[in-house]
Amino acid sequence: DAPFVMLNKAYPAASNRMLVGACIDLIEKLQEILHFKYNLHLSKDGNYGAKDPVNGTWNGMMREINNFEADVSIAAMFITEERVYDFDMTKPWMDLGLDVLIAKDVTGGTPVSYLHPFDTPLWLAIIASNLICGLLVTFCSYFSPFGLRGRYTQRRNRDNKTLRVQRGELSLYNSMWSTCISFLTQGPEIRAVSLSGRLIAAFWFAWCFIIVAAYSAELTASLTVERMDDGIQTLNDLAMQSEVEYGTVEATSIVTYFEQTTTDPFPRMNSFMTSRNSHVPDSATGANRVRDSYSMAVEKFAFIYDSTILDYITRMEPCVTRTLGDVFRKMGYGIAFRKNSPYTQPFNEAIMRLREQGVIDQIANKWINGPCPPHGESGEAIKRRIGVYV
Repeated sequence: DAPFVMLNKAYPAASNRMLVGACIDLIEKLQEILHFKYNLHLSKDGNYGAKDPVNGTWNGMMREINNFEADVSIAAMFITEERVYDFDMTKPWMDLGLDVLIAKDVTGGTPVSYLHPFDTPLWLAIIASNLICGLLVTFCSYFSPFGLRGRYTQRRNRDNKTLRVQRGELSLYNSMWSTCISFLTQGPEIRAVSLSGRLIAAFWFAWCFIIVAAYSAELTASLTVERMDDGIQTLNDLAMQSEVEYGTVEATSIVTYFEQTTTDPFPRMNSFMTSRNSHVPDSATGANRVRDSYSMAVEKFAFIYDSTILDYITRMEPCVTRTLGDVFRKMGYGIAFRKNSPYTQPFNEAIMRLREQGVIDQIANKWINGPCPPHGESGEAIKRRIGVYV
């Protein structure tokens, strides 16, 4: 599973360098400490290793270890009770859990979401009112004997430069600007001086106060509803609905976990997945089904899998997926050996050393980071509000 083990097509299949990923970097760091030689090969059946509940046999990498076809299994493999019982498992080299990958909401906010509190006719009415108020203030300034122009015409000293400038200050442009900034609760630099102009301005300021208060209330209500109607946000939300199909990779310890766990909502979820036969053959198929469900043309699908791998998928383009972040079944990845293997203790010590030095965190960050923002949240929030800054 990417980003832990991936094919490197630049090298031949017989070479150790045919594979890249976080697990390969981990092997190299362990080799630097323990000084061992190794040959890599992929699991023959493509599975990590699950135990058949009927005959007790293992598949995947665990069977190869039992059959002496391999000495060690290094992969994104959970440390489970069944594996610890039949094999030697190291201390966890990475802590994680299970999460849910789901497509982002196509019908989410738009760059002009801030305009939604008012409908189009009301916005047009506000623009028209601003224009009419500006015209009325300009009219009063020009034709009232107590306006700026009226005062200028009644004065004897008309050659005064200051008076000549003042008579045209309440032009249509300036009046429109004064009425417009009233919406932003800013006082205009140029004010009407006639009684009629001041009455118009007073009524306009009161109207602006009411409109701004109504807009704030409507915007708050719409954001609250948007947050409440954000679709599936938790594991319980997923379990309570039936429109979105969900599943995990077949023949894995995750399937066993859902089958054996009796705590709600896992029995309900297991029944749903079994009845829908919604499990997928591998993680790539599950991720692709989630990406495909971003378009409204196909049935919605949610993919349950390792949280670290799902975080990696959300960071990869086309940036149409997100995780719920409701991590459950918190466990860890371990390295598997045959029972009573002499390699277990040295590997445990080397893993603890790498964790204490922060080397494993560096490896994880190197391979998990991608072009998309974490969980897809901050980028979507910016897109929804970008219109405010344009």
